[in-house]
Amino acid sequence: MTAARKIAAEMPVADPTDRKTLAELAPDLAAGPAAAGLVVTGITADSRAAAPGVVFAGLPGVKVDGAAFAAEA
Repeated sequence: MTAARKIAAEMPVADPTDRKTLAELAPDLAAGPAAAGLVVTGITADSRAAAPGVVFAGLPGVKVDGAAFAAEA
């Protein structure tokens, strides 16, 4: 198991009714006013799991850099 998967497995599951906007979660992010109001429902490092409301974190991996999948996500 990779270190990232181990950390993810140990993280508590969030309350699905606790929704925050992108601006609330990352106020210093230069996402622009249109993106700032987006409601974030989750975060993933797997581009295949990206969906509306889910933030994709393109992390560098051992074999592949996740940033290469940003457009796909």
